[in-house]
Amino acid sequence: MRLWANTRRVSHVGRAFQGCTAAVNPPRATADTCLVPRHADRWPLALLLIASTVLLTLSNTATGDYQVELRPSVDLLLTGDVHGFLAAAPIYGPSVLPRLPFLLAAQELGAGWIGVYIAGAVACMLAVTALAYVLEGHLRALGRSPVLRSAVVLTCLLAPVLTRAGPMGHPEEALAGGLCALAMLACLSDRPAWAGVALGAAIAAKPWAVIAVLPALLAAGDGRVRLLAAAVATCAAAELPFLLAAPSRAGSSVTALHSAPHSFHPTQLFWPLREVLVDPVTGATGYRGPHLVHRFSHPVIVLLALPLSALFAARLRSGSVGRTDALALLALLLFLRGLLDPWNSIYYVLPAILALVSWEALSREGLPVGAMALAAFTWLSFGLLPGRVGPDVLSAAYLAWALPAAWLLARAAFGAASSAAGAAQPVISATAARTSPGAT
Repeated sequence: MRLWANTRRVSHVGRAFQGCTAAVNPPRATADTCLVPRHADRWPLALLLIASTVLLTLSNTATGDYQVELRPSVDLLLTGDVHGFLAAAPIYGPSVLPRLPFLLAAQELGAGWIGVYIAGAVACMLAVTALAYVLEGHLRALGRSPVLRSAVVLTCLLAPVLTRAGPMGHPEEALAGGLCALAMLACLSDRPAWAGVALGAAIAAKPWAVIAVLPALLAAGDGRVRLLAAAVATCAAAELPFLLAAPSRAGSSVTALHSAPHSFHPTQLFWPLREVLVDPVTGATGYRGPHLVHRFSHPVIVLLALPLSALFAARLRSGSVGRTDALALLALLLFLRGLLDPWNSIYYVLPAILALVSWEALSREGLPVGAMALAAFTWLSFGLLPGRVGPDVLSAAYLAWALPAAWLLARAAFGAASSAAGAAQPVISATAARTSPGAT
């Protein structure tokens, strides 16, 4: 076997998530220690990534749903009405908390409400920037080429652009997705408390992040109690002010997890069950699905984590998969979230892309072709084809790649492809870092 140990802490943000990356590569039994450069050697990269994030976020100043959903409460906050903000915020209101310094700075500069929104979007996108920075550190420790490291970084940074998270008015999707992936990396680095903080913040930002709880526990190894305690404490601290101001928010969050909206989009699994609706006055055409789909699609999405995680746990005990493969499990669950949701939107796939590129970066030596393909096909189905083809053709085109993608993600998560090839899985271990001959 061959073991590579990473003894590097990447940054003030990344040090919570950066451990040692160990890759198993049969059949040799020698161990080489590969050290990541010190933080001082990587600050130009950090500045470059931050600048790139700002420029990419500014490349499209559309605000999407923000003006209707979040702006009224943010406007109250910026006028000093904190209680009004807490009471009026939507269920993802806690995602405003990390944006607050950026919002206040934009207001002081007289940026206007669009500038305020863009400033907050930058704050959310920085979670993806942190993920790119941490993954680059892992790849550098493994001795990967600059081309490969650049491909992983670009995939992370361009995913929010291709999935239009900012222009659709939901940069918090990037925040929650980045935090989920960072939480998984912290679990793999044997830092359960930091993982819990990231996971709890992700759930507070977007309730769908509860999907990541079981994969995180499977990736954590030891320290699961600390992980859960930190996650609950962080989520409660972020949510409590909103719940005290508007107790009905608790019911709204639960409703969002168990009931899907009545809109029925072509880009989801249940489109063949659609029912055509025609307005008798205007003649406008609309669609809706069966009541069972609207009522139970969201519970199915959440509950699917139970059997799939149980199967993964069995595979983990048998040695067919490694803890790192929990990232592939998370990518699968997040992708199914969009596939099974009648309201499926382009930005729903963003967290799945971030989880998948993280798994590919740590598990394979080649380019992150899976994450790159997922981003490209998503843009094709949600960005290029709508308006050019009818809804039935759009649905067929989407399912033609989405169903195989779900199958391939399942094979990756449960080790079918790896076991067939006889390849071992990499593991990140902070313990290995501490005991490595080159540890510092």
